[in-house]
Amino acid sequence: MKQIYITAFAALVWLCCSVKTQAQDLKLSKLTLAYKRSSFHFLDKQASPNIYQANLNGVSIGYEHAGIKSRSFVNVQAQTGTALPKGLGARTYTFTSTNFSGETTSSQFVHAPTLYLGQLEAGYLRKLRTGGTKEMFAGIVLQEWLGYSDNIGMWSTWANSFATLNAAVQYEKKLNAKQQIQFKGAMPVVALVSRLPYSNVISDPEHSNFRAFFKEGTNLAFIHEFQKISLGAAYQYRLGRHWQTGVAYDFQWLHAQNPQAITAYSHAAHLQCNYLF
Repeated sequence: MKQIYITAFAALVWLCCSVKTQAQDLKLSKLTLAYKRSSFHFLDKQASPNIYQANLNGVSIGYEHAGIKSRSFVNVQAQTGTALPKGLGARTYTFTSTNFSGETTSSQFVHAPTLYLGQLEAGYLRKLRTGGTKEMFAGIVLQEWLGYSDNIGMWSTWANSFATLNAAVQYEKKLNAKQQIQFKGAMPVVALVSRLPYSNVISDPEHSNFRAFFKEGTNLAFIHEFQKISLGAAYQYRLGRHWQTGVAYDFQWLHAQNPQAITAYSHAAHLQCNYLF
């Protein structure tokens, strides 16, 4: 009888541990820190007739919660680099002046503007179906994309903000107990597009330039006025109970028509470190 009780108790402990392990697999939170290296290309006819290209370095910080039937996440990215016109590179300008005494002085200026890009992303996805090691999700993603430079073209400020509500899909597949791959895509349904006016000058003495930029230059845009495609793929490898590493790739393309057309695209590689809890 004593042996039966011991066996039953051991079975109960094993069952509880098994249920707890399964619950941890079904409901998992993850913190992600990543180094991001990307190449960004854009043609903004409002700022310059040249196509600019920038190799950017940055970081990405994210949080994701995986429920039984859902995924929710938030992610922040920041990047910076030097933007140069294709085929021209960094350009040197020489300024010469003569004073009243007839003395001539000259100075040089290297045109190699610094570019800053940022993106804030938050989303909620629901599971559509599952089949063994495969899972498919669909939902909505909010994205805020920001770009700024104080020296694109001939010393003109370059600023763009695109806040979008996106329809999104995500596919996940477990290769084995430690490895997983993921593919995702998103396209905007509606967007708030903020750009400088046609003159590239903000004039509002009652407000700061930051507030005036959004007040004067923000318009609601639908799919015929603004288009954006976001694609991504990731591979993740579990190191232990709490740690995971991985690599990811993403591609973005966007086009806005007004006040003058801008077209931009980027592709980026991420080196990730994840903490699971």
